[in-house]
Amino acid sequence: MSKLGVGVGVQLHPQATTIGALRDAWIQTDDMGVDSIFVWDYFYPLYGDPDATHFECWSLLAAIASTTKSSAVRGARDAG
Repeated sequence: MSKLGVGVGVQLHPQATTIGALRDAWIQTDDMGVDSIFVWDYFYPLYGDPDATHFECWSLLAAIASTTKSSAVRGARDAG
């Protein structure tokens, strides 16, 4: 959190991508120093191709947490 009390969060969309591309995104995001990384907790793509690749929230959060250094990881409905 900054000295002003304002945090920066990034929401990654876990659909229509690969796990490698998502991993690159969360590592780069963490390296930038963001406070939180979010992914949504839906079991299907929210837009675009309904049959697109989609990664489930809780397993993805565990993978993100295991490779980040400083960012908090959260499900999108856990923003409170």
